[in-house]
Amino acid sequence: MATNKRLATAHRMETELQKLQESHRLRAQQIKALEDEQRSIIVAARVRKSADAQDNIERTAGEIAKLRTEDTFDCVAITEVSANLEAERAALRREQWHERCAAVRQLIEPRAAGDLEQKVLNLALDLKRTLEQMAASDGEIVAALQSIHPSLLTCADRVGRMRTRTPEIISANLAPTLENPFSKVYLDNLGSDPQAPAVQSFKAALQALDNLAEMEPAAESA
Repeated sequence: MATNKRLATAHRMETELQKLQESHRLRAQQIKALEDEQRSIIVAARVRKSADAQDNIERTAGEIAKLRTEDTFDCVAITEVSANLEAERAALRREQWHERCAAVRQLIEPRAAGDLEQKVLNLALDLKRTLEQMAASDGEIVAALQSIHPSLLTCADRVGRMRTRTPEIISANLAPTLENPFSKVYLDNLGSDPQAPAVQSFKAALQALDNLAEMEPAAESA
């Protein structure tokens, strides 16, 4: 990645800058030591005219001049490397920022078409149609049970209650994504599976109907 290359370049330049700064620090110490040496022999060289002291003055002066020249070059190099390093860091920050934005964009782009929303809507509409079909079927069964014999009114009432309870159980199962204030009540009282009570209700109705079918001819012939 380009960012990794820039990061490696920045690290290299930081190392170079640290070396230059350390060299500048050590050279300053050397210059100070030579200047201290000069001060200790300057009287002997200038007042007492000591040849050895004069030689040492000239030697230290030459060394100081050389060190200061090298230090001047190092200072120029430090300024240049510092500027380049700051530019590299700025470029690195921009690239890292662009990469972060690109990562977020990858999360958003697949959602821009609204496909998931459309899928959820289609599922909701399918669910609505299925619930309507169930309610219509329950209604027909209730009416049939009520009309055939009074002994089946209890079964009709039980099936009739399913017309409201099944949507309630389905709704409760969608919590907390689609929350409603009665979700916990429904789940606690009715359970989370709408199939079980439906099977029980319809099997009970079938059993009662079968029993009635066996009894009714005898009642009619009497």
